[in-house]
Amino acid sequence: MSFSGLKSQVYNMLRKLEKNNIELDEQMKANIAFAFEQKITHMLATKLYQAVRQYKACSVGLVGGVAANSVLREQINTMVDPLHISCATPTQMVYFTDNAAMIGVV
Repeated sequence: MSFSGLKSQVYNMLRKLEKNNIELDEQMKANIAFAFEQKITHMLATKLYQAVRQYKACSVGLVGGVAANSVLREQINTMVDPLHISCATPTQMVYFTDNAAMIGVV
């Protein structure tokens, strides 16, 4: 999945505010970041839920840099729990590496 459109929307909104000399205080910045995180994690968890149901998955794995997001891990664990399937994630933060960076190294 790509979130470039959503990221671009947030970026363009921030630039528009900047152009209009509207300064964001720290709370406003935190609210925007929170809303962005909530939208993306909800979308990912929903898509995963749909895939699990469609393909009758017995387990799921959450890996890569995105797996470091505790909100996403919590939402996915909440989602898979009633389905009685397991969700595997790395056990230490050092293993939550960015897939693009790993491919770049190769």
